[in-house]
Amino acid sequence: MDSWRFAVASFGGIRTRTSWASNLAALRRLTWRQRARIFEAALLLTAVCVALRAVAVRRLCATLGRLTSAAAGRRAPGVRSEALEIARSVTLASRHVPAATTCLHRAVTLWALLRRRGLAADLRFGARRRGDEIEAHAWVEHDGVVISDEPPSDGRYVLLPWAALRGER
Repeated sequence: MDSWRFAVASFGGIRTRTSWASNLAALRRLTWRQRARIFEAALLLTAVCVALRAVAVRRLCATLGRLTSAAAGRRAPGVRSEALEIARSVTLASRHVPAATTCLHRAVTLWALLRRRGLAADLRFGARRRGDEIEAHAWVEHDGVVISDEPPSDGRYVLLPWAALRGER
């Protein structure tokens, strides 16, 4: 099992298909710091869901990048565990926000949260052709390691250059 998936599964024991009472009990077992991270992730995830209905992803990322760029870029050996904990918070929050979320919503949210804390994060977009359809996927990498929404191993995604998505040449 991938380390981030195991970590998500074991983070506080919160599940989506259980009763509210058991989810509340699991939430109580978390530390205040973990609860705050999940709450922050839920708020930003909801805002990203709403914003992506009104503006293009490139504009939203440019805005979030300006708000978080001053601190972004910290890379250190112990930082990966912090990045994984933030990824777990986004995953948990995505199960409980009022809007349906996609890999794009989760990836943009995680990217912004990591950058806000000064952690290095790369937002990646990929696409592949499956029959007559084109499938797209978004994920976040920290130090070259996928920490959220890993692309499925059954098919290769062609990494789309970010400059092309922003319309740059």
